Amino acid sequence: MVRLLLLTFAPFAFSAVPQGGSLDFKETVRYALEHSLDYDNARRNFAIAEMEHRNSFYEFFPKLDFDSSHGVSFYESSSARPWESSLGLTLSETLYNNGTNLINYDLSGIQKSKAEIEFKKKRDRVCLDVIALYFEYSLAKLKADTVQEEYNILKEQYRLIEKKYKQGMKSRDDFIRFKTRMQRAEINLLSSRNRLVKYQSDIRSLIGVPFDARKDDTPEFRPYVPEKIDVSQIPEQKPEVSRVYDFVIADLDKKSNELDVRLAKRDYYPNVFVTSGIYYTASDYVGYSGPFRNRDVLYADALLNISFNLWDWGILRRKVSIAEETKNIENNRLDQSIMDLDSTLTKLMLELKRLKENYVLNTRLLELEKKNFDYLESEYRKGQIDYLSLINSLENLISAKNQYYESLFYLAGSLYEYSYYEGKIYEKVISD
Repeated sequence: MVRLLLLTFAPFAFSAVPQGGSLDFKETVRYALEHSLDYDNARRNFAIAEMEHRNSFYEFFPKLDFDSSHGVSFYESSSARPWESSLGLTLSETLYNNGTNLINYDLSGIQKSKAEIEFKKKRDRVCLDVIALYFEYSLAKLKADTVQEEYNILKEQYRLIEKKYKQGMKSRDDFIRFKTRMQRAEINLLSSRNRLVKYQSDIRSLIGVPFDARKDDTPEFRPYVPEKIDVSQIPEQKPEVSRVYDFVIADLDKKSNELDVRLAKRDYYPNVFVTSGIYYTASDYVGYSGPFRNRDVLYADALLNISFNLWDWGILRRKVSIAEETKNIENNRLDQSIMDLDSTLTKLMLELKRLKENYVLNTRLLELEKKNFDYLESEYRKGQIDYLSLINSLENLISAKNQYYESLFYLAGSLYEYSYYEGKIYEKVISD
């Protein structure tokens, strides 16, 4: 019965898990951020967007180009010189190109901002996914430990029952009934162990552990138990929709769609281009005996070009209409995504409320089951009740304990999900 008392009062302690080659909760999140391929792609996309934005900015500046050509050509006329040579140096600037560069610069700025938000969103999504799976694994470990303890207790009790049965002190019905319970406990034990192996494999896949990693490079995971939750600190208002990553991205997409329509209109209306340049060229100086200055030219220009399509059977006009309709379709999709997001946040708050109530009730239930077991254990020692009543009480206590930890993990996980929509989960994980 000492082991019964240990199971009842001893907390689930994971400090005995070997530390070498294993990761705790925070270390697993950091490992995922360092090795996640999706997160790496988001980081690279952000770097690309930054470079494209810089490129669009430098489109406003003059460009300096150099070209040269040297070689030999053969002609039928023997008097022609076979040598050909030329070089050129051009400093050019597009002062105005119908506003296209300005629009492209604004577009690249939007894409840069979007890539930055998507980078942060992916970072936080990796954190949330790891937390959710890690919590499932930790909860499964708690349950597996409980099942193991229950199995050990039943095994010891089964040995005593079997001995008494052989001595004629227990009926065959009692023996068969307890043996059946023992077999169920063994099945539960095997299932709980298999679940742990599966969860560990899922975590390794999620955080980016290579499938062909050596055993020494394959981490194990130390289960994590959230601290008791102060229910008075659970938020009652849903996160502000306008600050959620998905809303910000949708807003940027709408601005981008508007600029796409403006680009389409640039081709429909008269195109005005103002260009200027300074040019230096020289040609046919190889094999020429005269001064080099006789073969080079330096000149400059400033040009105003205007072009306008007079008739194209309405192609350009329809392209503008297509761009506007495409914008409207895309904006409708984005508006629907925002409504879906608001619905998701509403459901999250309802789930938080339900989990909060479950957590409070399961906390009270666990306290009651502990008191009930203490009482029955005392009565069993006095010989007032049989062992089956005590075992039933133990199973009720174990069930209450499992329900308590389920409610604790689910509530803690939902609070992390709340932090994800607030955009604060990364800071919370690192600082906790």
